[in-house]
Amino acid sequence: MHYDPARDTSRNSVSAVSNAVERVLLDGDGMSRTLSRIAHEVIERNPDLERVALVGIHTRGVPLAHRLGQLIEERAGVEVPLDASDHTVTPRAGGEGGA
Repeated sequence: MHYDPARDTSRNSVSAVSNAVERVLLDGDGMSRTLSRIAHEVIERNPDLERVALVGIHTRGVPLAHRLGQLIEERAGVEVPLDASDHTVTPRAGGEGGA
């Protein structure tokens, strides 16, 4: 699914990127091949997969980490622990820069 700023109803203003040319860097097959290669690299470079863990950063990194973990398990027969990290910036109590 591609983001279409022209159809984004969450904003009332016109975006400068609405006139940008869309370019696909990786299609579905390309993404699958890339993830497969990454899984092989993780397996090859880590003989003790029991010491490996995957961490996906919210939001898109979590499904990516799940897919990578599944590929590693399929190829090496080892279930790699998986966690998620949320790096959402939240305002501090007391206003800007306050501690």
